[in-house]
Amino acid sequence: MRRLTPCFAILFLILAAVPAFAAGNGTVTLIQIGDLHGHLVPRPNVRSDSSGRLEGGLARLYTQIQEIRSRARDSLLINTGDTIQGSAETLFTRGQAMVDVLNRFGIDAFAPGNWDFLYGTQRFQELFCPASRKAPWHAVAANLYYDGAPYAAWSGQRVLPPYEIRPVGGLRIGILGFTTFRGIPILNSTTQGFKFTPGDAELAELIPVLREREKVDLVVMVSELGLADNIRLAESHPGVDVILSADMHEATIKPVVTKTGTIISEVGQDGTLLGELQLQVSNGKLSSWRWQAHVIDDRLAEDPGIAALVREVRKSFVSGPDFTPHINPFNGSVLKQPLDTVVGYTQVPLYRGNFSTEGMPGVIEGSSHDFLADAFRSMTGAEIGAIRGFRYGTHVAPVPSPWPISTTSCPLAPRSPSARSRDGN
Repeated sequence: MRRLTPCFAILFLILAAVPAFAAGNGTVTLIQIGDLHGHLVPRPNVRSDSSGRLEGGLARLYTQIQEIRSRARDSLLINTGDTIQGSAETLFTRGQAMVDVLNRFGIDAFAPGNWDFLYGTQRFQELFCPASRKAPWHAVAANLYYDGAPYAAWSGQRVLPPYEIRPVGGLRIGILGFTTFRGIPILNSTTQGFKFTPGDAELAELIPVLREREKVDLVVMVSELGLADNIRLAESHPGVDVILSADMHEATIKPVVTKTGTIISEVGQDGTLLGELQLQVSNGKLSSWRWQAHVIDDRLAEDPGIAALVREVRKSFVSGPDFTPHINPFNGSVLKQPLDTVVGYTQVPLYRGNFSTEGMPGVIEGSSHDFLADAFRSMTGAEIGAIRGFRYGTHVAPVPSPWPISTTSCPLAPRSPSARSRDGN
């Protein structure tokens, strides 16, 4: 037998000392937030599942996150997108109001949603791309590419990393990201130079990469493609353990489990629900799991530090000596009055977030739809007012008005269909 030269002998000893990836054993807890839509502070829930309490608010959401972290040290906080749009504070700061607060949360992974592209591709890159990353949330998106002007030199390259590998709890976890394929990216010029795909090709490509090359113990997909499409993807491409879903504001009080064994969850909207998914892995395979949905309401104490930060970023928007007129970045209009200025009262709950089985299903029509469509008719003298239907928007609770109520002060044209349209968000 030939003897090894000294150099090759040393190399052999080094390689022999490097252990191969061993199948993992351990537990990890995934903390899911998503579809926050710029909601810094609590709001009412006037839907049929309401507890009668104020729900949401970043300070209470953080309290719940920290409670889970205190008892589940091996955890990851994952944000499933649609974060920096939906409130005046985010609109007038191009998302910075939410970024300033959420940067304190320690987000471990983020999949951008359709509304996270609202302020244009330059702002998106400024916030989320690794080179600048003013929002260091570890954004991942396998189905987002540069495509033509103004990024022609990078056409075909991914805008964000497709996945991240996170070692936690004795496990190697592959976090695979998917952004939207609908909504603003398709309809709005703010995404010129970006291309979005449905995700099938990328999922087929990357599952083997994560399983065979990266040797992960869990594949966790963070996807803003919507619950229905995520179910389809999981059943078409086996190999994903968990999909943390977002987009259509579904609330999976119990996760969906596909025929391929993928666990899929979604956590509603506006920070009113948080998901906790504990995963047990044995010999590199998911062996058991436990899910808990946490309603975020005023039974939770506000975290003092986050509450103070929320007050700081809002002080120029609300009544007080710090109020400042803000300029809309899209049309130059000016916010001249504080956001807490009372402009009217409602005798009925205003919202468009109902369940599909109820008398006014929120996908098609809600009381806010009717209110807005009737306002359109009143102001224009039109016979028909229409507005797109979707499960979105802050709930407004009825309160007694201090003013006499007149039913004739704002006469409407004869009643016509006012809020019929296709689903969307």
